[in-house]
Amino acid sequence: MKRLVIYGLILTMIALCLAGCGRKGSDFSFVSDDTVWGNGQETSETSTPKPTKKAKKEKNTAVSKAPEAKEDETVRKNDDVTIVEGPQDGSARSTIDTQFYSVSVPKGWEGIYTYELDYQPQGGYFLAFYELKDHQSFGGGTVMTIGLYPEGEDFSYLPDYKQYGTLTTPDGSYSIVILYPTDFQYTTENASVYEKMTDQIPEVLDSIKASDGCAIRKV
Repeated sequence: MKRLVIYGLILTMIALCLAGCGRKGSDFSFVSDDTVWGNGQETSETSTPKPTKKAKKEKNTAVSKAPEAKEDETVRKNDDVTIVEGPQDGSARSTIDTQFYSVSVPKGWEGIYTYELDYQPQGGYFLAFYELKDHQSFGGGTVMTIGLYPEGEDFSYLPDYKQYGTLTTPDGSYSIVILYPTDFQYTTENASVYEKMTDQIPEVLDSIKASDGCAIRKV
């Protein structure tokens, strides 16, 4: 009798196994290092995204530091803009030294000109030359401005300009752009003085020299 019971249990187990194998497919799966296998099919495992390369250091977008005033210059602030003004009494020096370059004016400018250096942390570095009397009388007298724009910055929107070259410094490279005024800058009584100064602009530009550690390449 016991043998019949044992045989019956064995047959029942065999039947259950055969029923399981008769099902379509199977529910098992296992995961290897690279592949998931399941239901008789090979599927790619969702991999962890590879770390992206470190972002490149952002290109320099501004001149690194504000200029320092000399003994005969005056510094004032306008929001985040630092303005260094040259002497207003006609004693402006014949050579202006900035942190990036030096520039000289003709002898005929002595006593009739002044200058202003504007530093904009997010924009650039601008050295403007003025005929003294009209600058003092109504804020005009602009002869020209030497501007430094961070390399790659668009300056084509300027109404009247000429690209002079490229300045390379330890902190980055800048486009040297000469800006010319487009509105009325002089009075009738100072017309001849102003026109003489504008005629000598090429002489001023030819005097530009890079400071130590910097280099200028003309276009």
